Order: sequence, then structure tokens, then C-alpha cells
Amino acid sequence: MDRVALVVDDSHAAYEFLFGGVHSGSLYGEAPTGRPVTMPMVVSYQVHGGEITQARLDYDAGGLRGTLCAERIDEAGDQLLSSERTGVLS
Repeated sequence: MDRVALVVDDSHAAYEFLFGGVHSGSLYGEAPTGRPVTMPMVVSYQVHGGEITQARLDYDAGGLRGTLCAERIDEAGDQLLSSERTGVLS
């Protein structure tokens, strides 16, 4: 986990970070690729009397899915470009 930003005042805190791992299991219907992936996340806290009263985690699930699908999409695009050059669709 790599820290990007930390902002704190008397009643709020926000922590932005990059969460990373390896795509080792099926996710969003995509077969495991074994590739490393990172996803930006932000956790926001509301604080009252020195206690956390509310927490919220935000992340870009669509961006993660796009990262997981990128290799398959690139391969499909390469196949399409090859068939356009030869005039033959496979």
C-alpha cells in the first residue's frame, strides 16, 4: 500500500492510497491473469470527541475491471487489425 495523501483537521481525516495485489482469482468474471494490479482508494473519516463516528471507503471498481480486461481487449484489437490488413475475419 503506497500513501498518496493524508489530510487531517479537528473533525475529519482523509487518506488516499494505492492498494495493490496480484490478480490470482476470478474477479468480475475475468479469469486470473497473474498480473500485478493497483487500485486508487480513499478512506474518509468523521471524528467527534476523539472517536471515529463515520468512515467511508471510495474506489474505482470500473477502473479495476478495465485494468483486468485490458490485456484481453488488446489481444482482440490486435486480431481485428490483422484481419483488416488481410481482408479476412477469423
